[in-house]
Amino acid sequence: MIEHESEQRQSILEQPPDEFLNVCAICGSCRYHLIHNRGAIYNDPKHTLRLDTHICHRCGVIFSNPRLSEKEVREFYRHEQGVLHNNQDINYLANQSPKALTKVRIHYFSQWLTDSPQRILEIGGGVLNFGVSLAHQYPNIHLDELDPSLPHNHHLLSNLRLISGFMDKEFPDSISDRYNIIVAFHVLEHQHNPKEFLTIIKKALTADGLFFLEVPYPFSPFWIRKPIDACFRTVHPFNFTIRSLKYLLQDSGFTVLSYDISSLAMLRVAAQATKGNANFVPISKHDLRRIDRFFRSWKLYSGMNKIKPLSRFAHMYAEWVWHRNQNINQQ
Repeated sequence: MIEHESEQRQSILEQPPDEFLNVCAICGSCRYHLIHNRGAIYNDPKHTLRLDTHICHRCGVIFSNPRLSEKEVREFYRHEQGVLHNNQDINYLANQSPKALTKVRIHYFSQWLTDSPQRILEIGGGVLNFGVSLAHQYPNIHLDELDPSLPHNHHLLSNLRLISGFMDKEFPDSISDRYNIIVAFHVLEHQHNPKEFLTIIKKALTADGLFFLEVPYPFSPFWIRKPIDACFRTVHPFNFTIRSLKYLLQDSGFTVLSYDISSLAMLRVAAQATKGNANFVPISKHDLRRIDRFFRSWKLYSGMNKIKPLSRFAHMYAEWVWHRNQNINQQ
């Protein structure tokens, strides 16, 4: 949750949206429809506002429209988000133990690591649990951590360097050698322009480099998620389905090697910076109707949990919905 210095101070994220999209920013389709109209300011389900969220009829991406402009969002990350992480204890970060989610990520990631030294970049690593754990476990890699809240050019470990900055257009020109692997966990959904972001990623990779990403996944059991109003957030202009993420990566010059939804609420993808054969199939009207029903059911489940006499039946209802819709997670 974003802390406020006073009752009068308002987060940038609470300002009225000032940018309207006429077409889907991922595939260019002009056909989309509203699926929900509220969302969280940041990550607090109790702090919500009007947030119109749509689904594209072609690629199936879920996106906010209208939304805050890129200028306003950058102001938030520079002046509000940065305050949350810029006082981290460096000594603690260097000696922390891997968390359960980090172990799952490393297990998925490690199948593409080689015995030869590899240059790896993690974007937006937060408290660096993944980076520190990976650097300890694979001492032959050279790992850079890129985040605006980190001290610049600081060697946390012998094979782990911290870089203060953003993954912007200037970054690929600032590095001496391209990376073999770039990792971005819960970064893509924050991007105002995902296509431009992937273009920058590809420019920073070697010719056959690998890109690993993880994004929140909307099609998961309700009982492991927050209420639907907290699923959609002002800081997440996009929510990706498997279909829409495959389309975006292929359209940006990547080949999807693997995807993993075993964590249920997360979609993990491995892609290579080589142009593959596009095999995109637009979403069908039948699938759109099923997705609509899924989100209506999630809204009903969220409402049931607020009413004490109905809350005892909410989990049973969620299990019934999930049983009927498990294969929706292939969308």
